Amino acid sequence: MNNQLKVSLAGILATVGLWGVMPQPEAKAEKLETHDKVIFTCVSVNSEENQYATVPQILRETVDTTEPGLLGGYPVVKREVIQVSSKPMIVWTATLSSPHPQGAYTPERRC
Repeated sequence: MNNQLKVSLAGILATVGLWGVMPQPEAKAEKLETHDKVIFTCVSVNSEENQYATVPQILRETVDTTEPGLLGGYPVVKREVIQVSSKPMIVWTATLSSPHPQGAYTPERRC
């Protein structure tokens, strides 16, 4: 055999050998966990009278715990609001003066 054929066969055998040694990717079963947490949302109660309210909600998050996310924690697979309170915690009505460059402290900003 000529040298070029020998080198080609050696390269092919080395590639096949390395390919057989490499670990094969395996499908991982998802491990899902569910957490409930309370969040607060701002809603418009009466836009003509400039009234806004802070309303509590229960948010259910489902996370995949098979691998942590890039910034820590686990990636959220599903997020849903499961309960919204019909009674607001705070109703914001008054506009307060403010030295801030953007102007007055309105109910919408306070909420």
